[in-house]
Amino acid sequence: MSGSALNLGYVISCGCLKRERIGALNRTHDQCSTPEYQAWNHAKDRCYNPKSKGWKNYGGRGIKMCDRWLHSFESFAADMGPRPIGMTLDRINNDGDYSPGNCQWLSLVENSRKRRRVAR
Repeated sequence: MSGSALNLGYVISCGCLKRERIGALNRTHDQCSTPEYQAWNHAKDRCYNPKSKGWKNYGGRGIKMCDRWLHSFESFAADMGPRPIGMTLDRINNDGDYSPGNCQWLSLVENSRKRRRVAR
């Protein structure tokens, strides 16, 4: 875009406004690096990605994520709140799905004590 067209008022932007608007449309919550987002994303991956390391113990056993959380990190964050330091996402009933009534933040030590025993 030429500077004269911008200065004369024929156009309102050099092109950066368009880039900013497109960037804003692609940005949803700016929380991808937070521990809450990581917990949500890893839980989703274990449930729905057969290539995930933990899939056989989650999605492979039929564990799912409720629709409210599956399609919205914001809903997960609103229901669970901030992750306290040193805590991890835990399902209260290990055979239940990831959902507001079945999840809590639990310490790693407590969570390791809850692990399901698998017959070998």
